[in-house]
Amino acid sequence: MPIICDIALKKGIRPERPCGIASIASQIGITCSPISAAVVAFASISAANGFNVSNVQVVMVTLPACLLGILAAVAYSWHRGKDLDKDPVFQAKLKDPKQYEYIYGGSASTLDKTISKESRRAVYIFLGALVIIVLLSFFTMAGHNILPAWTEVQVVKGGPAQITLANGVTETAKQLAAAGVVVQGVTEQVSKHLSMNLVIQIIMISAAALMVIFCKAKPKAAVGGAVWQNGMVAVVAIYGIAWMCDTYFSNYTSEMNVMLSDIVEKYPWSMAFVFFLVSVLINSQGAVVVAMLPLAYQLGIPGWVLLGIMPSVYGYFFIPNYPSDIATVNFDRSGTTVIGKYLLNHSFMAPGLIHVVTATIAGYCIAFLMHLSGLI
Repeated sequence: MPIICDIALKKGIRPERPCGIASIASQIGITCSPISAAVVAFASISAANGFNVSNVQVVMVTLPACLLGILAAVAYSWHRGKDLDKDPVFQAKLKDPKQYEYIYGGSASTLDKTISKESRRAVYIFLGALVIIVLLSFFTMAGHNILPAWTEVQVVKGGPAQITLANGVTETAKQLAAAGVVVQGVTEQVSKHLSMNLVIQIIMISAAALMVIFCKAKPKAAVGGAVWQNGMVAVVAIYGIAWMCDTYFSNYTSEMNVMLSDIVEKYPWSMAFVFFLVSVLINSQGAVVVAMLPLAYQLGIPGWVLLGIMPSVYGYFFIPNYPSDIATVNFDRSGTTVIGKYLLNHSFMAPGLIHVVTATIAGYCIAFLMHLSGLI
């Protein structure tokens, strides 16, 4: 984001135009990736409900649909707002020497800069870490999980809650599992793999350590830069909002399900609006799929319809509280990317809505054609 903003300023482009759509595009990739939580959850939940669709088949629908949505949002953003040389607010800022220095003094990009060999080496280390993560993900998708594994005792699903042992002592299934005791039909020994999110953290922290050792990286300078500072503002800002949404949704899930069930039962096509609404509340595409997809199948909505409206699970741009949106506003030194006076009139609203509407309609059409042709 700082690089996009920096290049836009140097080229005389209003930063709101690329920044607004870039923040939206960064989140759309979640429904277009075969290894994202949202896509994996959709495939697994669908299989459990009789609609057998693979990660690749999901992406075959979401990727072209979301590309069309992005292109529509780009077309809108192309001439959005006034050019910088015709914007009276921006021109007024340039009259202040301090503001001028703030806007044009810094540089986050490598334009007109000579890149040192240490910096190049750091980029190679970073890219190498990404390649390792992607390879591990693809191995897991292919059914070859090579991540570290261990065995642990768990409670058997559907088994008795408690059991009387030979010595006459009554133990609950949870107590037996905690003690590592295997009892047929009550507890069982299972293999557990290290979760991918922990693997990603380990690999990236290791890469950072290698950069410090071999690339003369300076941690103190890194945390003092604009990228770190603006990013931390976004992280801190999201905590309270995320906790509030999670608390509300967790405590009223059953009531919301009952309310939404009536609407969707009468108007099946409205499930797209339900996905969008829930996403606005809980700020997670994967969580929307996990929370609402089983309900959709219970209501009898065909799997191909749910796959077609998959792009509608992205709605958390509606309220500008997501880290990428907040960080984008902070990175734009020109002040053109904004959260409006009335909260909802922000720089991400129009491109976000254009994308979701276009991508959802396109996804529905693509899924319909694939369904007719027998591909899904």
